[in-house]
Amino acid sequence: MRITDRQLILTAFIFIFTSVNGKAQAFLDSVYPGLIALDEVVFSDSNERKLFESDFSKLTTSEKFTALSRTKGPQSTVGDGKWFSLISNLKSIKRHKKNEKYIDNIYKEVHNTLLQKYKLQTSFDEVFTEGAYNCVTASSLYALVFDELAVPYELKELPSHVYIIAFPTEQIVVESTNPKSGFYTIDDNYKNQYVSDLIENKMVSSAEASQSTVDEIFDHFYFNKEKSIEFRQLLGLQYYNQGVYHMQNKEYRKAIEELEKATYLYPSGGCAYNLLISMAKVLDNTDYKGNRDIIYLARMTRMPNEFELSDDHVLGAFSKITSELLISKGEKASYDSIYAELTGLMVHNDSVKNKVDLIYNFETARYYSLSGEYEKSIPHAINALKGEPTNLQTQVMVTELLRAQFLAQYKRDEVDTNVIEKLVALQDSVPEIWKNARFKQLYIDLFAAVIGVYVEQGEQHRCLKLLENLEALADENELLPEQQITSYICSEVAKYYFRKGSYGNARKAAKLGLKYYPNDGMLQAINRQLR
Repeated sequence: MRITDRQLILTAFIFIFTSVNGKAQAFLDSVYPGLIALDEVVFSDSNERKLFESDFSKLTTSEKFTALSRTKGPQSTVGDGKWFSLISNLKSIKRHKKNEKYIDNIYKEVHNTLLQKYKLQTSFDEVFTEGAYNCVTASSLYALVFDELAVPYELKELPSHVYIIAFPTEQIVVESTNPKSGFYTIDDNYKNQYVSDLIENKMVSSAEASQSTVDEIFDHFYFNKEKSIEFRQLLGLQYYNQGVYHMQNKEYRKAIEELEKATYLYPSGGCAYNLLISMAKVLDNTDYKGNRDIIYLARMTRMPNEFELSDDHVLGAFSKITSELLISKGEKASYDSIYAELTGLMVHNDSVKNKVDLIYNFETARYYSLSGEYEKSIPHAINALKGEPTNLQTQVMVTELLRAQFLAQYKRDEVDTNVIEKLVALQDSVPEIWKNARFKQLYIDLFAAVIGVYVEQGEQHRCLKLLENLEALADENELLPEQQITSYICSEVAKYYFRKGSYGNARKAAKLGLKYYPNDGMLQAINRQLR
């Protein structure tokens, strides 16, 4: 699945909506440890990092103001002067006996002083520099105002909107984006009218209305998708919006940096999915030399399976890295470094990690084998085989590498006579390989070759029993030991026993060889002498 511009579906309000699978949405809407680690977040400076490390519930109004002002960058709080002036004016407002009237006066003062024009793409600092606002930035402003004036409030989030309720017990709703009717109290009259409209528009049947109270119907429809949020989540929405704006401008690396912060502060399905889209866009056009690219790739493995993009994208990307960095350029150290970093950052996805391991081990084995470094190649080939035991290509690679290693050792007189035990151990750990006829043939050939090494070392007395074992192995698997080595070891063992006067054992050795190769000249000559 490849990300296209058509997937960047923007709403007419402030958020990006995507058709996220319901299960994936629920998964991501929960706080998912490990999706974004604090050390993976790119901060503008040390002060922003300190903010993220702080206890958000203990921030002062001034600290919240600074935090909101910085969501577009590390600039100074340019709105300080206007902010202090606004608070001074608000504190001069006489507190009315009716809280609704008091909120009305506050609302008018804030709008008349600062909020001049609604703007979809904006940031908190633009409230003070341009008088521009949207529902998130304006609600943030009112939250700070209420903090300063000791007015109790709750922040509310809908799927595409944020607003604030002052004096929650009275439910005075502050709609910051509607200056003409910007606040109202959810009283009994409001509820009755709301439910009447539902019934009139046939969204609620008369039967349903008769079986439920007005409050029950109102709460079900009015608060169905609403949830309360704290300042931490509100700040996360500010960063989220900045990430969305960068996505619209196709500035995906910048979008990622803002969405990282948003996801860390306020994990949500939409936020994580847009982060995934942005990372995919970046990785589609990278050589993986950027210091963040591998983090992005690893982060994709932390997404739920419902996001089908993740697994294929990761495996395709690692295959591309392998092809370009290891196979084409031979930059093994860089390749190893990327592999170690990628797998070290992966979490919650053993399936993809196993497939990455398989690619790494197979291609590393092939890389070393091409230069004849069998000692380095074989462990990787065996690891690849263990990862996918039935893979015929890997079975053949392991077989031929073991054969090549033995021959190379033989030329240097460094033969490991324990090779048979190692082959047995390999069969035990990967029994599927014994179904491969080429591996069986290798086993028999190396068995015979080890006997040949003992012969060369003058240890023929150890070889007759080994020859009998070789015969049993060959017969059981209906395979022939290699002719040249068979002729050599059988004739040499026969000569050894002939010289010792043990003619019966000499005949055994000669007949074993003739059983497989009856026309072998050397064995025929020895056999004639023994008659």
